[in-house]
Amino acid sequence: MAEVAPNAAVVVVGGDAIVGRALELLLRGSGYDARFEAPPTFDARGVLREAGLVLLAPGLDEWDRGAVLSSVEAACHEGDLPVLELVSATAPRSGKGHALVFWPCRTEDLEREIEAALSSGESRAGLVGPVAEGRRTAHDHGHRPHR
Repeated sequence: MAEVAPNAAVVVVGGDAIVGRALELLLRGSGYDARFEAPPTFDARGVLREAGLVLLAPGLDEWDRGAVLSSVEAACHEGDLPVLELVSATAPRSGKGHALVFWPCRTEDLEREIEAALSSGESRAGLVGPVAEGRRTAHDHGHRPHR
């Protein structure tokens, strides 16, 4: 298990409540303060005050995905909130301004990506910052992403 950053709140946003709740429970089991939110209830301004990271769950449709990313961008005036997006290895997306993590992946790999995103922001005067643009991570299967 990865070393969990203190008060590392992770907000899981997804269109499928079963997947979102399962990710919430998985992350809580790893020591994170995690909670699931459906796109209609997601408020980036409120999340900024309490969360260290937004995790986009698989199955989020394009409209909701765009709305969540726009909301995070609009709410982040001084510091940025890192966003990780879980994507299918068979249908990867571009991750402009946020990291993409192939899904499914091992819990340890997801923890490592979360910690990397959280620590990248801590190095800038305590603000949580964005992960390198469009970084993709291959897991388990030995596949390397195509750029």
